[in-house]
Amino acid sequence: MEDSSSDEKFGFAPPEQIGMPFLHHALWIIISITFMGVGDILATWHDSGFRQNEATILSKSSDWDYVEKRDSCSDDENCRHWTEIRCLANVEIYHILGETNHTSQIDDWVLYTERKSSNSEGKCNQFVENDPPYVNWNITIWYDTENPTQTYQEMPDSWYELIFLLGGTSLLFAILMGILTIVFLTLRKLGIAS
Repeated sequence: MEDSSSDEKFGFAPPEQIGMPFLHHALWIIISITFMGVGDILATWHDSGFRQNEATILSKSSDWDYVEKRDSCSDDENCRHWTEIRCLANVEIYHILGETNHTSQIDDWVLYTERKSSNSEGKCNQFVENDPPYVNWNITIWYDTENPTQTYQEMPDSWYELIFLLGGTSLLFAILMGILTIVFLTLRKLGIAS
């Protein structure tokens, strides 16, 4: 009896009134934490399939692509549109693992991005020919541990991190909803909310 009167005195809803909403939020939190755990395990497994290594550039050639951009606005007619050029290099490299020399090519090594101009392609060609990374330079690359001839400028993305982020977002939302449920039940008990 004293417990319920102290609950009433401090304005907290007793546990039997919280009941089912509390159970739903607890299950929601457990599922969210499970998603986060599975996402973390899968992302760690994915990341363990790639390693960094030093590689030497054997040759390089220029390439580019164009990306259409626009302001974020709802009215398509009044939006500003422009085109950017991504200056790329296709580099042939070799890297050594143990005593084995692996040769491969990394296409579309991103060098810079800028707004397209009349001489964008010529400028990109000159940049690739005359600016770093130079032939015989050492660069850091990522390689696939199961197939070291598969190399990348950066570690390949995986969708596993999205599972982790989904679980984290769901967890934060579940905690917020749990707090709001407790506050609402407490206010209802005090007669402030109906």
